[in-house]
Amino acid sequence: MDVLLGNLFRPGQKACLCELRVEADHILAVPRESEEGESEKFPLRADNLSFGGDGGTQLILKGENGSTLYAERAPLQPILVSRGDRDFQDKIQLEDKRMVRAGRMMLITFFGFCLGCGLLLWLGVLGLNWGVDRAVDQIPISWEESLGDVVVSNLEGEITDPRVTEPVKKIVDRIATAQPGQPYNLELHVVDNPQINAFAAPGGQIVVYTGLLEKAQGPDELAGVLAHEFQHVFRRHGLRNMVHNLKWQMIAALLVGDVGSVQQLVMAHAPQFLSLPYGRSLEEEADLEGAELLMKAQIDPQGMVEFFKTMERNQTVQVPEFLSSHPDTGSRIEELQGWISEQPSGTYEPLDVEWEELKVALNGNSE
Repeated sequence: MDVLLGNLFRPGQKACLCELRVEADHILAVPRESEEGESEKFPLRADNLSFGGDGGTQLILKGENGSTLYAERAPLQPILVSRGDRDFQDKIQLEDKRMVRAGRMMLITFFGFCLGCGLLLWLGVLGLNWGVDRAVDQIPISWEESLGDVVVSNLEGEITDPRVTEPVKKIVDRIATAQPGQPYNLELHVVDNPQINAFAAPGGQIVVYTGLLEKAQGPDELAGVLAHEFQHVFRRHGLRNMVHNLKWQMIAALLVGDVGSVQQLVMAHAPQFLSLPYGRSLEEEADLEGAELLMKAQIDPQGMVEFFKTMERNQTVQVPEFLSSHPDTGSRIEELQGWISEQPSGTYEPLDVEWEELKVALNGNSE
């Protein structure tokens, strides 16, 4: 059995280390060195028992001659459960309950503190993102156009064949007329690239890959994709996305008063624009707003749905929605079809473009 130890304090003397022997109604404190004095009894009564230390970890007993005994409570507790009088036992049990309550309160306080810190951090991030969005709204269009110029300056393989570019431009112009008053001078770039892709760079730059033109089954499908990209332009998603990705560097620059470096920072990262995903919420917004734009241009929005169906048929690997930054294609189709079904029936005018000539020209450019 481990030796029980305590510290004995006698009036006017220095403390001495004692071995403790627990009897039926008292604790006998025996100094470890004989010259430190005689052994002393400490009765196990409620009136001379108290607790100290952090969280009541120390047991304190008063002796009849004014001495005080301090001992660690944990090793003594199992022995004391059947010693002393009833009042003594009741006092120990009350302290046990108090310690349990204190421990629970400490745990609750700790979790409350963590939750509060998390909430403050979340509110801080929300406030920062709100501030970034407001700042983006104040950026001049001319500055955004300069940023878009930097992005498209890195494109390779741009096609100038009018048999390819003119049909696409007709669709661009048709859609643009449905958004009067928009501040951008939309510029089209058709790029020789097999990827089934199109994107909107900041400042009204619309980039279409030949892979998309080859895969689209008709002009209405291409119009659906372009209307989607138009909404990224009109809502400044590209610029907003880039600024959000650089917000910490921009804040650091502003804190040191280097305002001029903010524009340089964004310009320097412009080539990375192509690798920045918009995220689900912005993609879903562009889908629905793009479909509405098509209806305003009197173009059947079902073309956007049909293009997504084409994409769905050509997906070799199905990526789970929760792992993708884009909404699942099937979910986008379902969302769009639901929205279209709720709209009043409209009158649509066919797109007057040389679609077959475009396809032939694409085959000639690919040879």
